[in-house]
Amino acid sequence: YFLMIRPQSIQRKQHQSLLENLKKGDKVITRGGISGRIVQIIGKNKEKLIISISDTTNITVLKSYIISKDN
Repeated sequence: YFLMIRPQSIQRKQHQSLLENLKKGDKVITRGGISGRIVQIIGKNKEKLIISISDTTNITVLKSYIISKDN
């Protein structure tokens, strides 16, 4: 239990905390390796993000596809 399940549980809680604390202006990295800045949080349950990856290009991704904040 302590070698397999507990570390996964801790990682899942940390990831959930990261997703809950995302806000406009944060730099993020997606699972696909795309890096950008959050422009807007949209959706009925705030489950989608509009991310600016360049001056003229914005993409929409699901919040669950964010793996980390970029420094």
